[in-house]
Amino acid sequence: MQQISVDLSISQVYRSRKAARGLITGNEEAQYGLLRDYAEMIRRTDVGSKVILQTEMENENAEPKFKRMYIRYNA
Repeated sequence: MQQISVDLSISQVYRSRKAARGLITGNEEAQYGLLRDYAEMIRRTDVGSKVILQTEMENENAEPKFKRMYIRYNA
């Protein structure tokens, strides 16, 4: 069996670890952006369900910031 050796600096290890976690968890901002689409899909496909997506604005020019989401399915 062949043995392989790699020399990495601590900063390379941390950057690689951060990149790997990003690939696993994805972009949080993009995922929260999909919540509005998900809420609308629930309203369209499950008539009678209630979806409340609450956001807050830090200032007038800022993007909405996710606060909470409530879903009650029509069962």
